[in-house]
Amino acid sequence: MIGKYKICEPIGQGYSCKVYRAQSQENNQFYAIKVINHQQMSEPQIKLLGTEIEILQTLNCQNIIKLFEIIKNSSYTFIITELCQYGSLEDQMNKNKQFNEVQALNFLNQMCNALLTLKKQKIIHNDIKPSNIFISQNCFKLADFGFAIKENSNYQFNFGSPLYMSPETLTNNQHTYQSDIWSLGITLYQLIHGYTPFKAQNEKELLLCYLNNPIQFNKEISPKMQAIISNMLAIDPQKRISIEKLQILIVEKENNMTSSFHQRTKSLSYDKQPFQFKEQTLNICLFVKSVRQEIQDNELLTYALTGLILYYTKQEQGKLQRCSRE
Repeated sequence: MIGKYKICEPIGQGYSCKVYRAQSQENNQFYAIKVINHQQMSEPQIKLLGTEIEILQTLNCQNIIKLFEIIKNSSYTFIITELCQYGSLEDQMNKNKQFNEVQALNFLNQMCNALLTLKKQKIIHNDIKPSNIFISQNCFKLADFGFAIKENSNYQFNFGSPLYMSPETLTNNQHTYQSDIWSLGITLYQLIHGYTPFKAQNEKELLLCYLNNPIQFNKEISPKMQAIISNMLAIDPQKRISIEKLQILIVEKENNMTSSFHQRTKSLSYDKQPFQFKEQTLNICLFVKSVRQEIQDNELLTYALTGLILYYTKQEQGKLQRCSRE
């Protein structure tokens, strides 16, 4: 027993927690209980837990999981939320349930509602993916705010799952509203294709895919849906479509919706040309990201970056000189 809740079976597991189905002994209703062990958490994780609780207590949106109660003791925190009867979006996809475009647009519209609610509260989710979206009747609900932060929070490390992380998060630890748009775009692509658009074994391979491999769509995917996803997955976050514009576009009902969409998003077209980095430059980005997590001295970080740039520049010059002699 946890308070008035009788623990039933486990239904999920996260980075530092377990989730159980539980029944209230007062009203016999079922709930989800997230069990978090403080003793296994680092100081930054404890800080994120405090932020998660604060965020859940302030949110009220039909497309965001509803918080009912927080219970704490010296070792554990128990977060009691609503239990969604159809499980997660990932559960449905694992049952070979592939969404058609009408269903996908309904999903996207509801997630836009959730993200607009978060943006009004200056909150960035940081971990949007199918396993963190739940289904209750015809309603999609964004859940698991374990990596959520407030706008302009100074966190110098990555959150979430690499396959759903934006390029700016992977290379520079940037966490913005546009990063959430990218993660939602990857999820939307997966929803209608059954797989993610990029495959990689590590962060470096993933970034090379982002920068050098254009998104491939199945031939049955409409031009309108391709345009929506492409603009959600623009490499440059400043060219990525905003959540406000995205919701306006997906609720349009005119017959000429496709042509209207292309006209209105022409300036937001999927442009990856400015980001055709050489592998050496990519190595520098990954190096800077790693040392930034360890080094707080910006001057020292600048020296490290400058040294690497000079090193690779000399290498390239040496190759050119050898070629000219040959």
